[in-house]
Amino acid sequence: MPHELLDHEVVFTDSTLYQDLLGDILFVSKAYFMAVMPELSRLKKAGVKTIIDYDDYWSLPQDHILFPMYKKNGTTKILIDALREFDYVTTTTELLQKEIRKINPKCEVFENAINPVLEQFKPDYQKSETNRVRFGWIGGHCHLPDIKLLDAAPERLSATEKNWEIYLFGHDGMKGSPYDQFADILSNHGKTIDHLKVFRKASVETYTRFYNIVDACLVPLTDNKFNNLKSELKMVEAAFYKKALIVSNVYPYKKWITPKNCLTCDNKTDWVKNMKRCMDKSLREDLGSRLYEDLHEKFDLRNVNKRRSEFYNSI
Repeated sequence: MPHELLDHEVVFTDSTLYQDLLGDILFVSKAYFMAVMPELSRLKKAGVKTIIDYDDYWSLPQDHILFPMYKKNGTTKILIDALREFDYVTTTTELLQKEIRKINPKCEVFENAINPVLEQFKPDYQKSETNRVRFGWIGGHCHLPDIKLLDAAPERLSATEKNWEIYLFGHDGMKGSPYDQFADILSNHGKTIDHLKVFRKASVETYTRFYNIVDACLVPLTDNKFNNLKSELKMVEAAFYKKALIVSNVYPYKKWITPKNCLTCDNKTDWVKNMKRCMDKSLREDLGSRLYEDLHEKFDLRNVNKRRSEFYNSI
């Protein structure tokens, strides 16, 4: 049977692979599809319906931290070939579905959703230990081009506002980490270092608890095809915690943006302007509540899974 290593790589032994995977439906995350490829054709011949779950575009922009690795390993071609091999593809947005259907027309959308029953997604509205407004950025290590959109915003904000902080979540503790570059930008290269707090990364099961200790979320995203085809997860997480959202006015977020549920940014000046606006507690609360009302039904995992179950039964 498959077992899980510490790095979460699923490994099958050659002697048991086929029997391990034999069933009605084989559902594989994009992260693990290479493990099942040796037996994919045989499984399909046995009547197993094969599905790959695919949540990112396969071609990276040149400023992406993984671009050199993709180019060296031919990863884009490998991913495209895999899309052709599986019977079905599931993905997270209609925009990405449109691209996938050019390769494999049997593609269905199931949103990147939240299960509000889980403890990690239950808001805990703790009283703040500071009178400062806490702006939070929560994300992975591949976002340097996005963080750069906030360059100079802290210094310009500090010229007129004093009671604020930026919380940077996710530092991996490694020397030379991209998070050091993030911290440099978010402290305006040290000029506003007293307004920055850096937090170590947490597990997939617990990182969303960080939303409890921020007042407004910063979600910068550079406007390129790879990013446009991402899921709306950062917006959705903020919504389920009823947090004010300051967000780049680009897809995938643009589909869900309204004048009443978040503050949008088209340039660096907008980030400063909207952070100033979010110094107002009543505005933050109004934005967070409206964002929740607009998104919570669509992105409730229980609702998404009803459609997913119907899809499985249909094939």
